[in-house]
Amino acid sequence: MKLGIFFLMLGYGLSQFYRSFLAVLSPALAEDLGASAADLSYASGIWFLVFAAAQLPIGVALDRYGPRWISVILVAIGGGGGGVMMALAHTPQDITLAMAFLGLGGAPVLMAAYFIFARAYPAALFSTLAGVIIGVGCFGNLAGSAPLAFVVAQVGWRAAMGGVALMAIGVAVALAFALSNQNPTPKPVGQALGSAGLLSLFRNKQVLLILPMIIVNYAPNAAVRGLWAGPYLADVFGMDAQMIGNVTMGMALTMAVACFAFGPLERLIGSKKILILGANT
Repeated sequence: MKLGIFFLMLGYGLSQFYRSFLAVLSPALAEDLGASAADLSYASGIWFLVFAAAQLPIGVALDRYGPRWISVILVAIGGGGGGVMMALAHTPQDITLAMAFLGLGGAPVLMAAYFIFARAYPAALFSTLAGVIIGVGCFGNLAGSAPLAFVVAQVGWRAAMGGVALMAIGVAVALAFALSNQNPTPKPVGQALGSAGLLSLFRNKQVLLILPMIIVNYAPNAAVRGLWAGPYLADVFGMDAQMIGNVTMGMALTMAVACFAFGPLERLIGSKKILILGANT
């Protein structure tokens, strides 16, 4: 199972890459396909829409069937297929379709890892483990910055995205062998799973208080890092893809370091409220 978690981390790295690479590719996509900033923002929005819409049915499916085949199928079809579509794109509409598939491919891996953490590890370690997988995944965000710009300069954006598609297929195959084929853990006594568990989640006042904070804090970050940094830096400062990659790499590094730090900081400070307040002010 530990090997399975490792490959889920790689899959989550791809998920982070999918939501961030358009910023670096925006100059090339504008030149080769005539994709405007509006076209790319629409495609990026479709990625997040599909990604978000998939979370609820994925959560229900994890409770019923476990993480193995859900992760394998969606990563292979969404990540692999979407990567191929992106590499072969000829119009802005092709980009949008590819991003929809990539959103599906990036959707299951983090929740699958959380599913395993909640059942196989002590509850006291959950925040640290969650921070580790998000921190490792942020290296996918990092890969979608300066390293991607370098690869694109060497082989072109189509070959680069073809390589990403092959990586997704490889991760899917690895997950098929590395994740346990055992039946999902029986539900804990007194807890509802599936759709019933989902409804009970939305009745939790603490969850309802956290959701607005996620929307307000993450949306601007994702919009700037994932897309708008590219057109803005190109149009206002005349930066090329490599310079855009260097700037966005700074954001990616900061996010990765913070993810690793939050679990230990919570234990050091002893208060989630103080940590959340400090990080959001």
